[in-house]
Amino acid sequence: MLTCYYGIKGRNLTIQLPWRDLPYMVVGDISNTSRTPLVALHGGPGLLQSSIFPLSDLASFPSPIPVIFYDQIGNAHSTHLDDKPESFWTIDFFIDELTLLISMDTRGAVCLLLSSPFTKDTPASRKLQHQALMRCMQSIPEEVQLVLKKQGGKIDTSNKEYNKAAAYFCKQFGTRYADPMLEALAYSLRHEDHLVVLNAMLKGKINSDWDVTDKLHLIRVLTLLLNEKYNFIGDELCSTFFCNINKVKWVQFAQSSHVPHWEERERYMEVVKSFLVE
Repeated sequence: MLTCYYGIKGRNLTIQLPWRDLPYMVVGDISNTSRTPLVALHGGPGLLQSSIFPLSDLASFPSPIPVIFYDQIGNAHSTHLDDKPESFWTIDFFIDELTLLISMDTRGAVCLLLSSPFTKDTPASRKLQHQALMRCMQSIPEEVQLVLKKQGGKIDTSNKEYNKAAAYFCKQFGTRYADPMLEALAYSLRHEDHLVVLNAMLKGKINSDWDVTDKLHLIRVLTLLLNEKYNFIGDELCSTFFCNINKVKWVQFAQSSHVPHWEERERYMEVVKSFLVE
């Protein structure tokens, strides 16, 4: 079924499994192209595909690259499993879901991982991420710091005081400009679904001890590393990837904070396209 969602025209499909459904959207023609399709993974964990819709631009270039979006399990249009214990939500489970999607419809697609407006730029260590976050916290007003620290890292959208403080922080380190199209990103953040998955993952597999630094050398393919000048996760975290991955290209977006695919959309797409067609 062809639909138009936030101005993005795509074909909506669903992989039906015995106990859950995996809906996804294809933008562009994956059956008649010389380009390998790109599967775009939203972050969070627990956000929505709408948060990364600008990647659909790749399908409209003169040499189009088809893009496949999907809502990971537990979010938006996928099957919700709010009653599952924290132990259910594992990294391997999400990898299996991605593998299933690729095997069904995408001809060995390339994958691009985009983390959410809370965890990007995909730090290799939660400890390093926390240190970077604390440095940024010290640069904002003390009263805002106190509200955020009082939450202990827990997201509570029902708390007006917290929402105001979080909005201030995000304005500095999340997205630094307003644009009508950012409603697609705001829509993703407003969904309460993501809190179930996010909080379960942070308490479980991606806890304070999570660290994959010693596994980065196992990445043997050419890797594109992206970060932003004003992101709360700075160069020191990205350097962990740069120094430990054998083949890596590092690009920084000088005018962006956390969502360069919105903030510097045109340059972002050119960088990604250039990397994919190399």
